[in-house]
Amino acid sequence: MEHQLPSNEDHAPSGKENGEKKRNKKDELKRKRRKLQEEQEIGDEKKRKLEEDQEMRDEKKRKKLLVSRFVQKSNFRKILGIYAKGPIFQKLTSRRASQEENSGSEELAKISKNHDDWSTQNQPDTYIEEEGMIELNDEDMREAKKSLMEKGIKSEDVKNLPPIEDLWAVIDCNKGKVTFNVDDKEHTVYFPKRIDKKRKMNNYNFGEVFEGETTSTGRPSRASTRIRRSYNEDVIAPSFDEGNGDPNASSFPCYEFLSNAGLLDDFLTLVGKAGLTTYMEDERKQYYTLTKIFVESFKFNNKHFNPTVAFKIYGNPLTMKLKDFCAALGIAPAGTSRKIEDNPRVLLELYREITNDDCRTIQRGKIRNIQLPAIKYFAYYLATSILGRENTSNISSYHLAFLIAALTGETPYHLGSVIARRLSNKGPIYGGIIASRILARLDLPLDPNDVEIPPVKLDIAAMKSHQFVTVDSSMDNIVYRMLFADGDEREVLLPQTDLFSIGRKPWSRSKEEVDEQLKIQGFHQQHDSEDAEPSYDYTVTYPVASSSTYLEPCRSSSYYGDTTSWGPWE
Repeated sequence: MEHQLPSNEDHAPSGKENGEKKRNKKDELKRKRRKLQEEQEIGDEKKRKLEEDQEMRDEKKRKKLLVSRFVQKSNFRKILGIYAKGPIFQKLTSRRASQEENSGSEELAKISKNHDDWSTQNQPDTYIEEEGMIELNDEDMREAKKSLMEKGIKSEDVKNLPPIEDLWAVIDCNKGKVTFNVDDKEHTVYFPKRIDKKRKMNNYNFGEVFEGETTSTGRPSRASTRIRRSYNEDVIAPSFDEGNGDPNASSFPCYEFLSNAGLLDDFLTLVGKAGLTTYMEDERKQYYTLTKIFVESFKFNNKHFNPTVAFKIYGNPLTMKLKDFCAALGIAPAGTSRKIEDNPRVLLELYREITNDDCRTIQRGKIRNIQLPAIKYFAYYLATSILGRENTSNISSYHLAFLIAALTGETPYHLGSVIARRLSNKGPIYGGIIASRILARLDLPLDPNDVEIPPVKLDIAAMKSHQFVTVDSSMDNIVYRMLFADGDEREVLLPQTDLFSIGRKPWSRSKEEVDEQLKIQGFHQQHDSEDAEPSYDYTVTYPVASSSTYLEPCRSSSYYGDTTSWGPWE
């Protein structure tokens, strides 16, 4: 039986089947096209939404740009570093648009629309007719965070404050607030100070409280407005001089004066323990332009792992690691480089010991309050040479950081960072030796047209100007003026090795101890001389000196000026 193979014709699809398959393919292609189109439409919609959101954010930023540019960013960083511990308030209501429209100021009305009011239950509902705002970039906010961290303030410790590097911020100059914007959520920090637009920030004298335009209902009571000027130069820029004037010569110790006063050994001991021997022995030349540009451009960047200093040498910007900066000055890079907190216990105890229990805070004290002459002389040397920016009136944490190293041999604070911080602040320029040492360290050429600054020594004339000795003192008759916290003074003929030795603690003397020593000396002088004279009363009270040291109730500790008539020492 023959088997017949099936022909192709028996299994060929009919026209109906072919049409069905074609329709299915077309439907499948249509579904795919529709799906792709829908996905593309969804993507376009998302893209449009993202663009709209970005435009809204940009528009919001544009509306919060400066009404009048009068705040300097560097000053804002300082304010943020001081007051970022203040309370943070959430957005409540929006107002003032209608008020601005009715005021006739179209530009301010546009800006005031969508402008959020920031207040709390305790915040007075005040209306300020004009506002000034400033936008801070990422670099500004990083600097602000650095200022916080240097003070030991962690961002998470401040309620509702996000990480500062992720923030965009606006400062409302009249209300004293900073608004942080993160992911369209705004947070505001209120500051206790207000900024006067008329005076502007570059003329702003830190330590003052400004008066703002407020309604009578929002005006604080008189009791709450009583203020006292602050002398905390670690937090608030000192007011003795805005600096950036003509540079002064870094002073050198006068060995003849120290030897005649019997202070040389103690002074060299202090210098050695502080690690400043190499620096002190370097009496190289100082130059006008080099010093001025170097100090005025000096910046300290206290990064956690790699702190640096930045400055200019004859207009050329340079950056140096902090450890290299210390090596150039001959200072050991030991101790913490974090910013010294306000009135730390160890420095406050030291200040009270060297001033015979002066009860003031560190920043309200004077260098003149230091009792032992060798320590006081060393403090003046620090102010006019080591620290680079002079302040020979108020004592500060900068001075005390060096004094604790000089007296104890311990270095709890990084002395190189102390110098760097002082150089980056304001004040008369005394950084000639520092600038010259940096120039030599970097092996850079000296400008042949630069002018040399004449050298200066802390001799008897300089110490008279600091009221260290009496005005009629001479190299053969050095009379030390010893000041006590209650305003009394004792005039003591130097040298007094036993009485004023830094090897005997405490590092101050009581009035009774000084009087007893002077009486003993007067007794021996009477019996050792054929022409004996009556014993001299060494007790002297200077009213003006008292005003600079003794604080009556509700009196500030500001210095009231130099004495015009001092009684001669006989």
